[in-house]
Amino acid sequence: MKTLYYILILFFFVNFLKAQNIGINKTNPTESLDVGGNINLSGVLKVNGSAGNSNQILMKNSTGAMIWGDLSDFKNFKMFNWTSAGAIQTFTVPAGITKLAVELWGAGGGGAPGGGGGAGGYALAIFNVTAGNLCNLIVGTAGNGYSEPTAATDGTLSKFTNTATFEVIAVNGGFGALSSFPGSGGGIFTYSNNIQYIFNDGQSGKKNTINYQQNSPTTYVKNKKFGNGGVSPIQLQTGGEGGYNIEIVSGGAGSIDDINGAQGYSPGEGGGGGKAYGGLGAYGRVIVRW
Repeated sequence: MKTLYYILILFFFVNFLKAQNIGINKTNPTESLDVGGNINLSGVLKVNGSAGNSNQILMKNSTGAMIWGDLSDFKNFKMFNWTSAGAIQTFTVPAGITKLAVELWGAGGGGAPGGGGGAGGYALAIFNVTAGNLCNLIVGTAGNGYSEPTAATDGTLSKFTNTATFEVIAVNGGFGALSSFPGSGGGIFTYSNNIQYIFNDGQSGKKNTINYQQNSPTTYVKNKKFGNGGVSPIQLQTGGEGGYNIEIVSGGAGSIDDINGAQGYSPGEGGGGGKAYGGLGAYGRVIVRW
């Protein structure tokens, strides 16, 4: 009987505690456990039985519940550079990944006597994916610079496709410059309606500039600066440097010093303009983040 008595007392005491807020250095606790002061934890902190994974933090989800989560969805990346014209490269979605962020730059156009080549377009797209999805991608081929009598060529597009869903995004390469005009920048080529994306057109190539300087009473110098190649979106470079054509004229005769256009270096840049030879555009690039 005495044992039953103690059991009943313990039962009522436990239920009393369960119904009360517990305070540590708190006279009137307002939570189930209300601590006034520092907490020194030697073990792990669990939320709903989970201690989370490495580099995760506690945060609220869309319903207001506390969960372990990542500060960024895209902590890893793989960069794809040009290998050969039109070559298809592949990426397989890793385990546990449900989203990809894909950046694309189309290739730059070549430079010519008319000015710099245009830069390729740029896009950033978010794909909803499933682990194991196979994705195909193409990195744009750089446009060739002018080489008399061969015209400059356009840069080609860069493209990314999720073959499991047929969702796709692609950006055009920049246009090659002509004999009288610089090349235009590339823009968006195609995209699927159910993906989120942003894009920017590539910058057009720069125009040529000419100035004259008197060298003596009977001679003058004609300076022609060919336009730089167009700049790719979010790149820090200035495009392929345009060449120079310096002509010293004297009584209808003179000498010419010709400097060729330079190639573009950052992804998608246009090649610099030039009289005899235009600069090669830069190749495209694709970066996949997860």
